[in-house]
Amino acid sequence: MKSTILLTAVTILAFNINTGYKKPVRLHLQDIGIYIQAIAAKDEAMFGGSFIADEDTFVSHAIKANMHEIIMAQMASQKSTNPAIKALAQRLITDHQQLLRELERQNNSSTQMNNMHDSLAANSGQDTAYNNLNGNDFDRKWVSDMIIGHTKTLDEFKAELAKTQNTDLKNLITKSLPTISEHLKQLEALRNKMM
Repeated sequence: MKSTILLTAVTILAFNINTGYKKPVRLHLQDIGIYIQAIAAKDEAMFGGSFIADEDTFVSHAIKANMHEIIMAQMASQKSTNPAIKALAQRLITDHQQLLRELERQNNSSTQMNNMHDSLAANSGQDTAYNNLNGNDFDRKWVSDMIIGHTKTLDEFKAELAKTQNTDLKNLITKSLPTISEHLKQLEALRNKMM
């Protein structure tokens, strides 16, 4: 993305020179760098921070997302009265715990993992959003939030698969994509039934 912005800036400069524009645009490398940072920050804000810088960051983010999915699924298995949601929640717990174990093998620091798990469990932020919801209201919000989460995870996994050179990580992502896609399909089917 940075190279695209740099190429655009150079193209604008070349266009102004070639067309005889009276006031040349002067772009300094420092200005281009500031512009690139501003665009990247805007994109990060627009897309929910889904631009993941490197493999370690991707793995850490994927671990947090999986922990969050497990916590959410555990809450649904306890709070929902819908048998289909309870069944899917149990499947999500099983599948995301398996993926979490595989992601943790990609990560080097078990201390960091324990701290991350404790922090996420204590401050998931979702508990308060669901406190006053019961029955269909709870089910609808839970399904909606899980669809958003799984869509984002799917996009991030596909993006990382396209750019990573790490064979182990490529294999893990390739193996995980069908499961994540299936979760998303089941969540969407549940949403359609509840409408």
